[in-house]
Amino acid sequence: MNFFLLSTWLENPIPDLSLLKSYTLLKTTKEHSFQNILNPHTQKHVIFHTKSKGSAREWPMSSYLILARLLAPLQYQVYISGTETEGIQIKEQCPELFNEPNVTDVTGKFTLAAFIEFIDACDAMVACSTGPLHIAAGLNKKTIGIYPPIKPMDAGRWAPLGKNSFVLTAVKNCDLCRKTGICPCIQEITPESVFTILAN
Repeated sequence: MNFFLLSTWLENPIPDLSLLKSYTLLKTTKEHSFQNILNPHTQKHVIFHTKSKGSAREWPMSSYLILARLLAPLQYQVYISGTETEGIQIKEQCPELFNEPNVTDVTGKFTLAAFIEFIDACDAMVACSTGPLHIAAGLNKKTIGIYPPIKPMDAGRWAPLGKNSFVLTAVKNCDLCRKTGICPCIQEITPESVFTILAN
């Protein structure tokens, strides 16, 4: 989308989306060790980055809770990431999430550099449209972005670019959340649909 907006000034044609995805591979320095955090006895390590500091429509915390419970029998360990302030908000909104045996709270524990390395040490991320989602995609992790259909917040503009990236969004024209602040479209996305992608 940004290439398209700049197309008047570009000499070369807009790159194909599949080609852009090949440009996104990031590398980390691996300066940090996460042996005290990552559970070595689990099959997969999945990050739930549930907040966006208000920059995106957010999937309900209750949906993340159901998803964590669906992943438990597969021995998937879940890590709740975010800032320290966001960690407090999550605990207020959904305290049950941190009582799940396969859930670990890592909110407020990392510098940005360490968090990028932590993403690289994990297998997947589930998030709304926010920076860490794009970092995970660039690191070629299984990345599931949850988006509303409203422009300009939709996946057409902000989808993660990565070879292992997936987008879940309601296929409709809707701007109800612009008036109410509540997004029924993102609430329609089921934990089971996210689970299917993570489990395959």
